[in-house]
Amino acid sequence: MQKENKILKNLLILENVLISLIVFYFLFKLEKFTYNLIFYLKNIIPVFIENIYLVILSLLSLLLMILLHIILWFDIFKINKEGKTLEEIVKIYFKIHTKRTFSPLGPVSPLLNIDSDFKKSLLIYFHYSAIIFLGSTLFFLCFLLYRFPLFLILSLLFYIIIFLVLKEFFFKTLNFSELMKLIFISILLEFISFISFICSVYIFKNNLDISTVLIGYLIWVLISTLSPFLYGTGASESLATLFIYYSGRDPSLFLISVLYYRILTTYLPIIGSLLPENILTKNN
Repeated sequence: MQKENKILKNLLILENVLISLIVFYFLFKLEKFTYNLIFYLKNIIPVFIENIYLVILSLLSLLLMILLHIILWFDIFKINKEGKTLEEIVKIYFKIHTKRTFSPLGPVSPLLNIDSDFKKSLLIYFHYSAIIFLGSTLFFLCFLLYRFPLFLILSLLFYIIIFLVLKEFFFKTLNFSELMKLIFISILLEFISFISFICSVYIFKNNLDISTVLIGYLIWVLISTLSPFLYGTGASESLATLFIYYSGRDPSLFLISVLYYRILTTYLPIIGSLLPENILTKNN
């Protein structure tokens, strides 16, 4: 079994590398893309200095996202009657985030890191994923309603059905207000993440309106979470960048923006797992 897992892991890594090469190949075939990308990267420090307030705002957004994630995990463990201390939850959060980042299984990897009991991990992670799904979906439905009203009204009906099914079968121990509190945290998490994405885009002076940025962000989110086998391949960044290119904007500037956003939200939080435990839980 261990040998089979190792073979599967190597195959997934190989697949991720191949997908990355393919998507970036198509990007670099775009006219003047490579030249502009190198030019902007050479001047990245002056851009950061000029837009230092946006850089600071993006970092503050990151801290808020980490805090909201920890609060959400705390409530999810409470739903599952797991008496975890704040110290344990902080450690689990950073462990899950680190494993999710570097494991070829991507978003599936938390199942192996929440609890030693796989069935218990599966239920806890399902509760977490369901809340994230309900909050994120409602966020995007609200923001995109004015662009695609008929489609989104139909989508809202499906959303209500899914909400009622989840409430009846998986969150029956929670009353309506408790469930809505968790969904509100998830919406707030997605909103702050979007604010961070906006900061990342405007740090590099992308001439984009908010609705275009939102659609680019939606593409990034969907591809990042749609399949664990595409996680970390660069597919989400590339497809979002291609959307910007076909919108008639500068794709190289946008790619630098989403790469900065990826570093900010994916790799910077890993520093938390390296901090001493007494610092992480000082104000427990």
